Amino acid sequence: MDKLENCIAALRVLARQSNDPNVQLRRINEYLQREIDDLRTSLRQIGRAINAEADKRVEDENWRLMGGSMFNRVVTGCLIYSGCGTRANRRR
Repeated sequence: MDKLENCIAALRVLARQSNDPNVQLRRINEYLQREIDDLRTSLRQIGRAINAEADKRVEDENWRLMGGSMFNRVVTGCLIYSGCGTRANRRR
């Protein structure tokens, strides 16, 4: 919840910095894009960690559902749902 509260606080500050709605919108979009990029990086790291665990093939651990294409579909779905799954963003 702290991450959400910090994000809202930052958006409040950005919304008050200018009387021009276009400037506000641009600043807010830039901030949110950085947040999305950070999330994308974190999700990639989680994906690599899941694949590394799956490669260990530890008995009684089944990582198949979380690794590979399933994880990629979940991540892509999250990005599309958040409005960030544009073709350009998926190429990154």
